Amino acid sequence: MNPALGKLGIDSELSKLEENAPAVAKKLEQLCNNINSYDKAIVAFSGGADSALVAFLTKKLTEKSLCVIGDSPTIPPKEVESAVDFCSKHDIDYKVIPHEVLENGKFCDNNPDRCYYCKNILYQGINRVKEGGEWDVVFDGSNFEDLGDHRPGRIAGEDNGIQSPLVDAELVKSDIRTISKLLGLETWDKPQMACLSSRFPYGTNITEETLGKIDLAENIIKGLGYRDVRVRYHKNVARIEIGK
Repeated sequence: MNPALGKLGIDSELSKLEENAPAVAKKLEQLCNNINSYDKAIVAFSGGADSALVAFLTKKLTEKSLCVIGDSPTIPPKEVESAVDFCSKHDIDYKVIPHEVLENGKFCDNNPDRCYYCKNILYQGINRVKEGGEWDVVFDGSNFEDLGDHRPGRIAGEDNGIQSPLVDAELVKSDIRTISKLLGLETWDKPQMACLSSRFPYGTNITEETLGKIDLAENIIKGLGYRDVRVRYHKNVARIEIGK
């Protein structure tokens, strides 16, 4: 067996994966090889299914790993708590850093390149952590499907030298969920969670007050039993979206 895959300790499950989904098994092998090629790695960790898989494998496959979690007004506090809980459960070292996006006027103006400024601030903060600890690399949780979307944040990642092992292994969301379930990760079926700033139409100014309103509204609806929720902000109108 591939030495990197052997570190996962799930030989029988891998055999079943190779038999039932050989293409996914091949992608997993490439992903593990990519991560295993580094000794000390940081993961830009959001707590979502994609970055959770990267964080878990990085812990298993490298000599030393660290998850860095950005604490921003654009991220619901419960999501930050969830990311911390994941790290604690899986014995992954983590560090929460402030992600002060609202101090950047170009971000608050909310033009189509908004995500670039958000991610650039986050990655600069993570790179400061990297420079202070002799780390080899910073990984993110971008997946192969993200290449087809409008993702200014991807450009920010490239500008800051961030590596995307899921992209390199051509893993799409369904692959990530399959592998995460195989590994027993509680995030395998977690709904996708875009940051709260995505709830504003382009050109609508983003403020801490309105971000707080959106977070409160979504928490109320989640309290009714819905998992996948978006509340879109249109000043005096809220458009509510829930999963099918």
